[in-house]
Amino acid sequence: MALNEMHRAYASTEVRELLESRRKAEHDEATRLARAHREGKREVARQMLAAGIDRKTILQLTGLTDNDF
Repeated sequence: MALNEMHRAYASTEVRELLESRRKAEHDEATRLARAHREGKREVARQMLAAGIDRKTILQLTGLTDNDF
């Protein structure tokens, strides 16, 4: 019974659009958080570099690559 109702709900264009909108919003939020995290690592790396820590050590500690900062 519940499975039939679920199939009927998914058949609705409105429900599918709502589900797709939610999926896109969740993806956008995950992307935003990943970018913020990466930018935070870059900022820390820049500060470490300014403090005199060698680039190789910074890359090892932060997990960044040469292309990241």
